[in-house]
Amino acid sequence: MLENTTAPYERPCVLDLKMGTRMYGDFASRDKRESQRRKCRDSTSSSLGVRVCGSLWYNPYERAAFRTDKYQGRAFSEEQFKQVGGCTCTVCVCMLSLLLLLLVSLLDLLFPLSLLLLLL
Repeated sequence: MLENTTAPYERPCVLDLKMGTRMYGDFASRDKRESQRRKCRDSTSSSLGVRVCGSLWYNPYERAAFRTDKYQGRAFSEEQFKQVGGCTCTVCVCMLSLLLLLLVSLLDLLFPLSLLLLLL
């Protein structure tokens, strides 16, 4: 059962990411595999290995919340990915950059050959 861990917060910030470049299971139909490959190819999943599926950010400078959905996330360029949520303030961009570095490090720990394969 899922729990709403953001309930106690007035202005929660949430980021939903899809990690990796393979988006389908071993027993997926041919149509499902092709659909997922197309989504990967046409998004940052292919170039960065990650794409935004949704987000909710509160920008204290503008006193406004910014929301992205999976369709916006699929359309992001690499530069837009770095500025997800519409906030370009230094704090948010730095935090997202650190998060990306952490995720890349985690992937490298889980799949140590991935870096070697990328270099080949």
